[in-house]
Amino acid sequence: MLDIHHLGDRIRENRKKKMMTIKTLSEYTGLSVGYLSTLEQNKTTPTIDHLARVCEALEIRIVDILE
Repeated sequence: MLDIHHLGDRIRENRKKKMMTIKTLSEYTGLSVGYLSTLEQNKTTPTIDHLARVCEALEIRIVDILE
């Protein structure tokens, strides 16, 4: 089931599992630290492109982060 309401939580969990800082994720994705922070706080929903960049940097599939 598609669940975008806690997408930021799952992004943060996966980032921390990789022992990656938001700054490092920002460098890999080209997205700003501020944007990524807002995303992890569930205050914004990413575009498909941004989500794809984050998932690629975290080495996870988009479908896994959406479930």
